Amino acid sequence: MIPCLAMARAALGATAWVLPVLCWSQPCELTGWAAGRPEQATQRYQDNGDGTVSDRRASITWMRCAVGQTWAQEHCTGKATRMTRNEASAEMEAFNQSGRHFHDDWRVPSLTELAYISAHGCSPPRTDVRLFPDTPADFFWTSTARRTGGIELDYFALGFGADGLKSSAADAMHHLRLVRTGL
Repeated sequence: MIPCLAMARAALGATAWVLPVLCWSQPCELTGWAAGRPEQATQRYQDNGDGTVSDRRASITWMRCAVGQTWAQEHCTGKATRMTRNEASAEMEAFNQSGRHFHDDWRVPSLTELAYISAHGCSPPRTDVRLFPDTPADFFWTSTARRTGGIELDYFALGFGADGLKSSAADAMHHLRLVRTGL
């Protein structure tokens, strides 16, 4: 059994629709660059030169830094902010109203989308740090939710550290990386 499948079964009780998502995790070098040769960029990920990266295959654009960090000269400066799910929604709205990065449709990524930039075969932080430098080795919010029995929702959080996936109440504290549909 492959590690990502076992992790998903333990976390979700073998919920079938999530299992393939975690197994789509990319290799350590999400870009597909030859080892040590970033000039050979693949067609999938494009550095837009403005603190964003576009995933051409999925037709989405990512903020390179987590919320709380600022893009500056190929690095994310400052400290990524841990926040509740409601605070994450408020941060997203404030970011969209600010008009930064020329769009007003930034959002919390789905579990599937966030899994595209995770690399669970790597040492933490489990992503390509050339595309997403200074990523905290911690959990990030997703928009993917499930009912917990009543009217409350738990949201899935994907880890870029030693742990992979967990279901979290809205008052849990996680990081946020924004995404938008389109290139």
